[in-house]
Amino acid sequence: MGTGGGSTKLIAALRAAATPDLYRDRQDRRNHAVDDFFRLWPEQPGGGRDAGLAAFDAGDPERADAVWEAAGTDVAHHNLAVLNHMLALDADHAVRVAAAKWRRSYRYWRAIWLSPTFWHLYAARLAGPGEPAATVRDTTSPSRQTAATVREQLPLVLARIGARVALRWAERRQSAEMVQAHWQLVEYDGFPENVRAKARLAGADAVIALTRARLAHADGVARPSPRSGASIGRQVRDKVAPALDLLARARVKGADPVEDEVAEHMLRWTAAYVEATGNFVEGLRVLHMARDLSPGYKVGSRIDSLIDDLKRQRTQAERPGTSIVDMMTSSDGLPYGVGWPPHLQ
Repeated sequence: MGTGGGSTKLIAALRAAATPDLYRDRQDRRNHAVDDFFRLWPEQPGGGRDAGLAAFDAGDPERADAVWEAAGTDVAHHNLAVLNHMLALDADHAVRVAAAKWRRSYRYWRAIWLSPTFWHLYAARLAGPGEPAATVRDTTSPSRQTAATVREQLPLVLARIGARVALRWAERRQSAEMVQAHWQLVEYDGFPENVRAKARLAGADAVIALTRARLAHADGVARPSPRSGASIGRQVRDKVAPALDLLARARVKGADPVEDEVAEHMLRWTAAYVEATGNFVEGLRVLHMARDLSPGYKVGSRIDSLIDDLKRQRTQAERPGTSIVDMMTSSDGLPYGVGWPPHLQ
């Protein structure tokens, strides 16, 4: 499905729908389109009394749900998807399981995703004053292209949200069954298999992006303070372990091997820590933690090499008369010097 001009910024806005910093620039037309999509809509575009919205505004979401279910229109189905998704997210933040709300929201997301008349209606809502109804019916019109992009990206947005929810439950140290139940939202079986494959990758990418953000933050602390490298390595390993476990169980084809990145950061921080402190014992402990992440051959062999170097240096340090230069020379005969060891640059 074509996405038309300007789709890059629209897709960025849709990505933001799965993050806490929703819609940073509400004046942007694309952000406004996304904002409007995830709102509750009145049954009639011109306004007028809407019993479902009135019930919701009165604090009775169950009554609103019943009104919209009885109505059975595309707008009602849209509102049922939005309402139940909001209620499910509210329950999640309150550490309550809302499986029925999640299932109900996805049932209606699928209903509108499959409905051509809904997307015509959405395009009409997006049309500006300079875009008459006749133009809206043109598949090349800006509003139709925007609607097409939102439709194409909707399962991926839902997957990113579902992945973050699954990760929160993993970080709460809940059972593997509980985490897996939430991950199933990512690969909702109501969508076609080709869409589900893209959604699985989008969900994995969301978890990987959070992991990389945590690595970047920790690296900003560790680089100017090498003596903290070992403790930061331990903390990061513990912090990202749920994400790595989740990704390992999901086995998403095409996802980046982020465990390599975690292990490599731990390797760098530990090398700097040992150089700054001479504490081989603690350095070896952290390196073995990095090795236990089962990184790929390239990173794993570098960790093994440094483990061997540190063991040799520890043995040398126990011999009388050994100088610091002797201890801080790698197995290739080159001194580590200041900063990162040469073979870790």
